[in-house]
Amino acid sequence: MIKITKLSNFLMLLGGVTLIASVIHWAIQFTDFSQLLFGVGGSFIIFFLAYFHSWMRQKDEEIKDLNQGMDALKKWEDNEIEKINKRIGRV
Repeated sequence: MIKITKLSNFLMLLGGVTLIASVIHWAIQFTDFSQLLFGVGGSFIIFFLAYFHSWMRQKDEEIKDLNQGMDALKKWEDNEIEKINKRIGRV
């Protein structure tokens, strides 16, 4: 599940406002479909940026969790090697 941040919420809101304003302005008031496509495309780019930001934040947290797990494994490995070395008299 992707965690939604404040920046992502703001970008989603901005994309929605851009989409609604483009439809009202270029499809209802002035019939210019090329400008409508440009506005709708821009709003979808903003939606994509919001999703991408949330996705990258989630990946950063997953990488941080994996690093913590690997650090714990390394500490355990060092302790076990130290115990084995003490047992066979290498220290």
